[in-house]
Amino acid sequence: MAENESEIRMVSFSPKDNFLASGALDQTIRIWDCDTGQQIQVFYAASGIWGLAWHPTESNLFAAGDAVGYLYFLKIHNREKVNAEEE
Repeated sequence: MAENESEIRMVSFSPKDNFLASGALDQTIRIWDCDTGQQIQVFYAASGIWGLAWHPTESNLFAAGDAVGYLYFLKIHNREKVNAEEE
């Protein structure tokens, strides 16, 4: 995980695919391929990431929460942010 520029606060493995999500204080959510060790996607948040959770049945969907209270619902593979809501 050499690409992170600050402390990683949270990691979460996907329930079905070999993906790892990492959330860091540098306001990034990074998706990693566990088979290759390569970063495959990065999302940017409003502040440092404090929580991550994968959808239990949809392996390309997950949620992340940041330090200022935003909750992000994200979808991997097509590099799009689904939406973001403030708590």
